[in-house]
Amino acid sequence: MFWLSANNHILTAAVFLWISIATFSLPSPQLYEDQGIAEALLKYEMHRLAASPRWKVFYIAFGLTDPYAPDEMFMSRFGESVLPVRKYQKKEFDVERLKKEGGVVLGVYGIKHKSDAEVEVEWYRFVVPGEAEGYVCTVNRKYHQWVVGSCKGTWIS
Repeated sequence: MFWLSANNHILTAAVFLWISIATFSLPSPQLYEDQGIAEALLKYEMHRLAASPRWKVFYIAFGLTDPYAPDEMFMSRFGESVLPVRKYQKKEFDVERLKKEGGVVLGVYGIKHKSDAEVEVEWYRFVVPGEAEGYVCTVNRKYHQWVVGSCKGTWIS
């Protein structure tokens, strides 16, 4: 009888654990991979732009028509950047402040998977109205890391 009672407790615990895991929200593997791709592209562009004395701070955004700030977990990936990296906050955005700070907004708005090892990333660089540029870059997985390949301009505003 004791054995049956112990098994019921184990079964109850297992069901509770399964329900807890099933309802706990974890990022999907696809979301995590897409964030790694966005990180590779943004770090590539930051490294390229940091060589210019014009830029002093980078702002990161996701989305194009209604851009939003990435979460803290994503932002933590940029802790060792040469220049400050901040979230783009639409409600706090001020063109004059951006110009005065020497800031530039880098935004990712599209990731299209071509294969397991190749994606196209649509992104933009924005400073002030009239100084925005859109790009598409090919990003390839090499040795378990995403590496930016070729990029081409797609629009200017």
